[in-house]
Amino acid sequence: NYDLNGNNNYNSLTPGNRAKGIVQTSVRGPNPGPAFANHIREATASYINNAVFGGTLTVLGYLSKEALPNTGAIDPSKQDPRLAPIGTLIDAASVLSNKDGVKAYWAKKDLFVEGFDFNFGYDFNKDDTSQYLVLTNRTWLPDMKFTAHSGYAQGSYDLGPLTFSGGARYQSGKIEVPTFQTLYMTAPATNGVLFQGGEKSYNTSVFNGGVVYRIMAGWSTYVGVSQGYD
Repeated sequence: NYDLNGNNNYNSLTPGNRAKGIVQTSVRGPNPGPAFANHIREATASYINNAVFGGTLTVLGYLSKEALPNTGAIDPSKQDPRLAPIGTLIDAASVLSNKDGVKAYWAKKDLFVEGFDFNFGYDFNKDDTSQYLVLTNRTWLPDMKFTAHSGYAQGSYDLGPLTFSGGARYQSGKIEVPTFQTLYMTAPATNGVLFQGGEKSYNTSVFNGGVVYRIMAGWSTYVGVSQGYD
């Protein structure tokens, strides 16, 4: 567990002015809203079995919960005359994030022949993150849900001074965003902008391969290629 709480000894009411080259800054004094804070809760668990079909099975699981409220302030972009006169509304943004996942893989040395090492596995990740305004309970950024599944296999083979390696990974993911209304100040004439939610998915395969040549003790050279997807 991790908790960090600000003392609220500075406020951020000193505005900047791009045209005059004045940067926004903070001055010592009480802040009009709540202090910033970081609240993080994390847990992990693992299971290892060295006698699964002659290899080692490893399963890892984790979860993480975060609440990260910022310092309160009278922010021009967060004003809403339906809640308070313009220039007087105090609010603070907070990130809420829940992440969890599982990673499982099996590995074996000298599979079938001496010098051939092989492992394969599966990854699952889920991320649910949003941003809201603490004091008025308004949505700043909607609740975005992302899930990803990956399966992979990787092998290497030692042959004298050479080591050959190669592998493949299949990835699939999906992100979901709900329909939401932006804050009032983004479009005062319409009380904000309505954004239509939706989802986006992807599926792809990536590959890697390489060769290492051991010239002498302490010296080696290699060549390799690896694909990635983001």
